[in-house]
Amino acid sequence: SRCATIGASFAANHALRPPKKKTVPPRVYSSRLQLIATLIAEVGLQPGNPQGLALDSAAKLAMDWFSNSNADVRESAVKLIGVCYSQVGLDRIEPFLANLRQVQREIFDAEFERVSGGGAVESPQARGVGRHVAPS
Repeated sequence: SRCATIGASFAANHALRPPKKKTVPPRVYSSRLQLIATLIAEVGLQPGNPQGLALDSAAKLAMDWFSNSNADVRESAVKLIGVCYSQVGLDRIEPFLANLRQVQREIFDAEFERVSGGGAVESPQARGVGRHVAPS
């Protein structure tokens, strides 16, 4: 992505293409999502950065692959949306989250909180919500 003659958009165009084979290992999906997230973190998103990647194509891919049965692929999709959120905010991300069930939306909300707060977000069970925990 740092090569002046090729650039991030060239690398992203290849990563954003669907795999040619019908069945590919889950790591192909998760690796592509991770690469796109890294590119966005380094060069940003359009229109804020002309050399940046297009939000629509990256977010659509992440949401399409979020339905993958492999947990690593889904986690990589959530992290990619989190990187996009950190670049453009919730208003521009919201349309891509419109068709999620409540439980799925909570996963993304937790990632947004983690990204914006800088710390790991604990699940309600880890915080002791819903059960009695002795004060420490």
